[in-house]
Amino acid sequence: MSLVKKASKTFLWTILGNLIGFGMQLYIAKILGATEYGKANVIFGITGMYVVFFNFGLPWLIVREISVSDTKKSDKILSEYIILYWILDILFFPLIYYITKYSLIKSNMFSSINIFYVIVLFLLMQISDIIFNYYVGKRKQNISSFIKSFLIKIIFMVSFFLIYIFIYDYKALVISQILSLIIPTIILIKKFSFPYKLNFFHIIKNSWQYYLLTVTYSLYTNISKVLQKIYSTNEMVGYLSLGIMLGTLGDILGSVLANIAIPEFASYSKNKDYEKIKILFQKISRYNTYIILPIVIFTLFNLKRLISFLGKDYEKGFLIISIIVISKFFDSFVGPNGTLLNMSGHQKFEIFNGLTMIFVGITTGIILGNKFEWGIAASIALSAIIVNVLKFIEVGIIFKIYPYTKYTLFYILINSFLYSLVFYLTKGLSSILFWIIINGIITIIAIIFFFVFSPIKEDKNFIISYIQKLLS
Repeated sequence: MSLVKKASKTFLWTILGNLIGFGMQLYIAKILGATEYGKANVIFGITGMYVVFFNFGLPWLIVREISVSDTKKSDKILSEYIILYWILDILFFPLIYYITKYSLIKSNMFSSINIFYVIVLFLLMQISDIIFNYYVGKRKQNISSFIKSFLIKIIFMVSFFLIYIFIYDYKALVISQILSLIIPTIILIKKFSFPYKLNFFHIIKNSWQYYLLTVTYSLYTNISKVLQKIYSTNEMVGYLSLGIMLGTLGDILGSVLANIAIPEFASYSKNKDYEKIKILFQKISRYNTYIILPIVIFTLFNLKRLISFLGKDYEKGFLIISIIVISKFFDSFVGPNGTLLNMSGHQKFEIFNGLTMIFVGITTGIILGNKFEWGIAASIALSAIIVNVLKFIEVGIIFKIYPYTKYTLFYILINSFLYSLVFYLTKGLSSILFWIIINGIITIIAIIFFFVFSPIKEDKNFIISYIQKLLS
């Protein structure tokens, strides 16, 4: 299956799921209010820390192991990894329990039911991560995306509406999240078989670098929510979490294309085919920018109006949300640098980058978070921007590859300026329905024009061919 075809299917499920999830999160944030929404995200933040600390690099490693193994061995490899997870979870359970208890006490949310929520969510999220990456390793990213981005969101939505009839606080959100993660567990049960031989030493030997990568890159996002609660209120955690969620809009397509590119970068690097690496790297960078940039520009010019739909409760968090959204969008335009470094044997650079993110994030978070309500948001933004600049420099030095040629970059900047003018003029439309329709049409036209007038002829041919297929 071609890159475009595979990416189209994966992106379809991802965008549908994210639209559902985005709409649901906005609705939930509004009806629960910033305080209750913030409480749920304290639970999610603590759980997220455990998923990061106790993943042991297995989700990343299983992609590599399955992608280079016989297809018949895939279920055996999956079973090995799950058994190792369970053994490690049992060994570390006392530590998990006491850290959970301490974190909840510090957040003024200690109760037996909250400890139960954290531990159950942690176990289900472990299984989910392995199942998602199991399908990526089998080059079935579309199935992984269907389950992760679409099916789970649908179950979450239905569960929340049913539960909210009886429970009106943050617990409705947490329980819905738990129920939505049952599907990966069912898949695991069907595929699990006890292997005759357990290669635990081989797994641990090869997973440590991926473990460091996951810890360093994912840790601060989860710690930030806990720091925000320690330094301020549940309400501020709600603002921070909403900003992080809105920021993922700019990273949807980039994540899809990066997942598609993982096995290809690994293969090209092994064969030292650097020209193919360059072509794929720049194609992913262009396509992601052409599609996401108009959405980003619209969001930035209309962010205050979008937040106002949630009610006055969230308007007070405009600055926090804005800082996070702007920094997250920056991630989308530097190309799949991290994916290329990881899949080409240069994980040490990504480990350094991740450690830099933690150091900058925690240091600035402690300094600014204790003084300003927006301090934690600024620490997230600063750490993300610095690390993306580092990755850009590293890939440039190692591979002599940059996301765009100078002509493409100039083309993108000119179009960004033009579309900024257009969205500036339309942001003041008084009718909400007219505002939605006009901006929706402009966004679609902007994406098509990006491809049609691209300095790369292949881009124009792609969009024309794609539109013809849609209309046929």
